[in-house]
Amino acid sequence: MCPPGAYCLLGIRAGECSAGYFCDWGSSSPEQSLCPAGFYCPTGTQKPLACTAGTFSFVMGNSHRENCEPCPLGYYCQGEAVSEPLPCPLGHFCPMGTSQGTQFPCPPGTVQPQSGTASMEDCLPCPAGMFCARHGLSEPTGRCQDGYHCPLGAMSPNGTGDMIESTGNNMCPPGHYCPTGISSPLPCPAGTFSSSPGLSGVQQCQPCPPGYFCEQTAMIHPSEATLCDAGYVCMNGSRSARPVDGQQGYICPSGHSCPIGAPLEVPCEPGTYSSAPGAAHCLSCPAGTMCPSPGTQEPSPCPMGHFCPVGTAAAVPCPVGTLGQVTRAQSEAACVPCPTGLYCSSPGTSQPQGQCQQGYFCQGGSPNPAPLNMSGYLRNGPCPLGHFCPSGTLMPLPCPAGSIRNFTGGYSIESCLPCPAGHYCASEGLNAPTGPCAAGFYCPVDFSSTTPHAFLCPKGHYCPLGSPLALPCPTGQYQPNPGSDNCIPCRPGYYCEEAIIGDPRPCPPHSYCPAATMVPQPCPNGTYTPPEVRGLQEERECLPCPPGRFCRAGQVKGLCAAGFVCVSGSSEFTPQAAFLLNRDQCEWGAQCAGPCPAGFYCPEGTEEPLSCPANTLRETPGASAIRDCLLCPPRHWCKEGDPIPRLCPPGYYCDGIADYESEGRPGPRQCPLFTYRPTSGAGSKGDCLTCPPGTFCNSTGLTDFSNFLCPPGHWCSGTGFPVPCPAGTMRAQAGAAAVSQCELCPSGTYCPDPRTTSQPNTAGIPCRASYECPAGSVTEIPCRAGSYCRPQTGEPTPCPAGYFCPEGSHTYSSPQQVCTFPYYCPANSSAMLLCPDGWMPLNTSGLRKSRESSCVLCGAGTYRPSQSPHLQCLLCPPGHHCPAGSHHYSDQTCPVGYVCPQGSSEPIPCPPGSYGNRTSAQSLEECHKCPPGTFNHLHAQRACFPCGSSSTSDAGASSCTCIGKNRAFQHSDGSCLCKTGFVFYDQLDFKSSIADSELDCQPEVKKRCWAGQVRLASTLDCVIPSTYSCNVTCGPQGGMLDVGMGM
Repeated sequence: MCPPGAYCLLGIRAGECSAGYFCDWGSSSPEQSLCPAGFYCPTGTQKPLACTAGTFSFVMGNSHRENCEPCPLGYYCQGEAVSEPLPCPLGHFCPMGTSQGTQFPCPPGTVQPQSGTASMEDCLPCPAGMFCARHGLSEPTGRCQDGYHCPLGAMSPNGTGDMIESTGNNMCPPGHYCPTGISSPLPCPAGTFSSSPGLSGVQQCQPCPPGYFCEQTAMIHPSEATLCDAGYVCMNGSRSARPVDGQQGYICPSGHSCPIGAPLEVPCEPGTYSSAPGAAHCLSCPAGTMCPSPGTQEPSPCPMGHFCPVGTAAAVPCPVGTLGQVTRAQSEAACVPCPTGLYCSSPGTSQPQGQCQQGYFCQGGSPNPAPLNMSGYLRNGPCPLGHFCPSGTLMPLPCPAGSIRNFTGGYSIESCLPCPAGHYCASEGLNAPTGPCAAGFYCPVDFSSTTPHAFLCPKGHYCPLGSPLALPCPTGQYQPNPGSDNCIPCRPGYYCEEAIIGDPRPCPPHSYCPAATMVPQPCPNGTYTPPEVRGLQEERECLPCPPGRFCRAGQVKGLCAAGFVCVSGSSEFTPQAAFLLNRDQCEWGAQCAGPCPAGFYCPEGTEEPLSCPANTLRETPGASAIRDCLLCPPRHWCKEGDPIPRLCPPGYYCDGIADYESEGRPGPRQCPLFTYRPTSGAGSKGDCLTCPPGTFCNSTGLTDFSNFLCPPGHWCSGTGFPVPCPAGTMRAQAGAAAVSQCELCPSGTYCPDPRTTSQPNTAGIPCRASYECPAGSVTEIPCRAGSYCRPQTGEPTPCPAGYFCPEGSHTYSSPQQVCTFPYYCPANSSAMLLCPDGWMPLNTSGLRKSRESSCVLCGAGTYRPSQSPHLQCLLCPPGHHCPAGSHHYSDQTCPVGYVCPQGSSEPIPCPPGSYGNRTSAQSLEECHKCPPGTFNHLHAQRACFPCGSSSTSDAGASSCTCIGKNRAFQHSDGSCLCKTGFVFYDQLDFKSSIADSELDCQPEVKKRCWAGQVRLASTLDCVIPSTYSCNVTCGPQGGMLDVGMGM
């Protein structure tokens, strides 16, 4: 036998086996056996040599070791004789020449979810928020431990090492919290802080302390917090300097103060108040009002009988002896003395308690009905010497001239005693005589002399000083004149009428008598003398007419007329002289009187002109009453006592309308809210200009609106309060004039409805992870199914193939989102999909990205519904057929004339000679044989065709047998026609070849057809089949000549 490695011919070794072939025992050819794939066969090989581990060869006939190629990148060739490399398994990489699938595992901190990778660079860092603790992982080991964060490439659940950069301990830093599976720390939200590391949930972030607000996220220490703005209360967890939601804080309520950093509002102390919310400090109660209790919101008017200085908590009663007759008194100066004749014994009263007792007088400010003597301008006390005081007297009544009262407590005129003899009591209210009776006069007993010249000493008498009687002139003396204590000539102050020679008479009242006066001279107009004054010697001894009166012929004639003012020396009822306001400039003999000046009014007998009140006007002289002070004209305001109106000041309007608010004297009124007036002279509220859109004029009396811009987050029409920008919009700058200037909330943020948050939208709120916020969002919308949303997502990112993203996903790469067998996930998947009907899942390595890579079409003869619990395609049951990709067999019943055994992909037709007469046939046994006398030359028939009268058949015949010889059975009509070249003769001896008959056909003698020719049945002509045209018989479409039948 020929040895291995060689081949032998005719029993002799002919040579070595050819390269690329191997020769076993008894080989007879140098190419006996082709070298198989995975081997190489050099010359003379008796057994194929295997390619070494790490190499392969997929072709046959290799002749050299070099034909074994290194295992390609991404594959491994395990063991020897590898003909087809295997893809590198999940979690590993295979460089060129890899001999083991697990030879190069991806290191800890990495993961490789795909097969067929070639280098360590293909090992992906462990996804953020996960950790990969072992070598060769195809998916992360698990989620990051709570209280820690795991960056890309983490190798442990607490992030103590990572493949990219070993940072040591990745404990969640202060100011942050790290729930399970987080990649980077989440900042403690605004309103909280955290000084401790390792927090695992947002609820562990501590609230911002009361009185402070934590505006920033990720705050570490409460010292970073900022004091709450004055006027606001910051509760625990405030994130705004001015919280208003009632949970983080609120605006300081009325009646309270909230200084900067207030953890709680402080009630205003008594004596202070706060009328509006948001006060940083309480205001002192204004003068004229009181704030009696803590937390006062509006001051109360000071009641009558009291006065209230600035900062009053309890009204101060007017002291004893005074009355408070007005409300809103600001100081004790408003407490007026008790009226004359009355007493006020109670503090804080507005009405006297009664009349003073008889024997006492009350000139004002009396504290009791029998007051003691008091010093000061006003006097009260026992009725003084020289006076008597009836009950309730306004002031002590003087004892009349000619009487005295030298004891206190007089209570009636009977208490006054006659002037003592030899004395005179010239004036009222004397407690002692005025003096002794004048020399030349005498004052008798019980006469009540009122003058030292009571009785003229008669002629021939003399009367020394203090004479109660006229004494006769001593003997030897002569006194021709009465009234002398000696003989004296007539002197100044007396007049001597010619008719009474030698009897001088005192100058009468209202006159003056210089020396040697015969007739008394009347005092000039504008001067006067009291009725009791006599003996004036010079003109200048006549007194100027008193204020408020006019004088003629030395007498006061009456009060000056209303509309005029008489200061001094007036001689006219209606004086027309120029009025001098300065009384000191009035000289003797000058008439200081005239019409009441403009800006004033003068009632009858006016001593000083009275100013027209504020907001009234008198432009011409001569006003006689306050009614002559007219209302200030529109567009002007009037100063007290000023006859010239002034233009209404900027920020005000002057409409001249008298109403309750103006107390009948209209003055400047502040332009109302939402208006301003830059110039003077406004005459009505309509002259106050409306603040333009974009401004919020929230104060009255404005002259300019430039400092009152509409606040951020609002728009202002200028005529009302700021309107918050609607939901879905925001405004960061001040001054928006219309809602159209509110901008759409930026993509990635949302702007809630201010009506629900009570906060304006000055900036969009960042959209959280797992939510999407397109431009103009009002709320966060859960991230749409099939996509994922990082923080501040406006347009979601489609979920990549091989993963699925349910609604609200913030990532796609979590282990729970990897598509697993038997499902597949194309791009934009929101859930894992089952293989469709007619497909079965294919368990492959790598991501399951599509139907084509993760499912295989069910083969012919099998089926599978998509919801089938079986992962493999099932055999089609008998009676049905299942083409490739069938999802079920029930709607594919085997049709009539066919049979469908188990596993049929197509129905099998019943063969010729048989028929099928029902559906769902399962085997050929259900195809029935055609009965005798019938035939069936076709497949899949429901019945058999009958034989003609010239033919017969047995059971199961596919054709009928002609009774006559040399006849051919025609399937089309069941007739038997003579074969080509044969004819028959009927009973009438007519020759025919195309008629049906039971008679035999005999050969027809024709010329011989040559080789390759065929005789036509119709004409018996010989033709060549390949060149014969059937168009004459078959028409333009042509046909094919049947060489057997000649047709």
